[in-house]
Amino acid sequence: MPRPQFIPSSAPSTLPLVLVADPDPDTRALYRQILELHGYEVTEAADGREALTQALMRAPNIVISELRLPLIDGYGFCDILRRDTQTRGARIVIVTTEARATEHERIRQLGADATYVKPVAIETVLEDISSALAVADAATHPPAANTVAPTPVARSRATRHKGTVTREFAEGPTLWCPGCDTLLVYQRSHLSGAGRTERWDEYECPTCGPFTYRHRTRKLRRRSEE
Repeated sequence: MPRPQFIPSSAPSTLPLVLVADPDPDTRALYRQILELHGYEVTEAADGREALTQALMRAPNIVISELRLPLIDGYGFCDILRRDTQTRGARIVIVTTEARATEHERIRQLGADATYVKPVAIETVLEDISSALAVADAATHPPAANTVAPTPVARSRATRHKGTVTREFAEGPTLWCPGCDTLLVYQRSHLSGAGRTERWDEYECPTCGPFTYRHRTRKLRRRSEE
């Protein structure tokens, strides 16, 4: 019997948690794909009631929500999040089909941090939440007095994949070598493709050499075959 390629971890995640609340499953799937590639944990909800349950149970760092949610609309959802002690610190980003400026002002008064009208580039939303998390982290962990600011770390060496970007990632999935059935050793990850949103993981087999795992297709390939 072949070994499974994935072993779910029982350890709690330390990644920033994003709750995506939108009635459209394709929209949620797109956000999940891009956010996970950028190092976020993602949970989804198709209506306001489900979104509220998820938020109160898991206290997400970021909430991305449509205004036009079934059962509990985005206005009521945002208002409850800001009133509850478990969720009032979350960054709330509204991405909606509602284009009226008065409605955007209304939701901001209820506590939304930012609002966007669909269609909006996901990269724009990512920049918003990345900046917000960086500011929150700096406020929570200010530099000690009389300390020298650290020297910026040099960019990681370029990989042989064109147009890639290297950054810190959660370790890739547990995989076995298809040639000798040896556990592969995770090395590093990078992003490439249009908009640099596609994640690739690099592994090493002591016997068979280097491999690359492509997240979008979930395929493992020997590096020499690429």
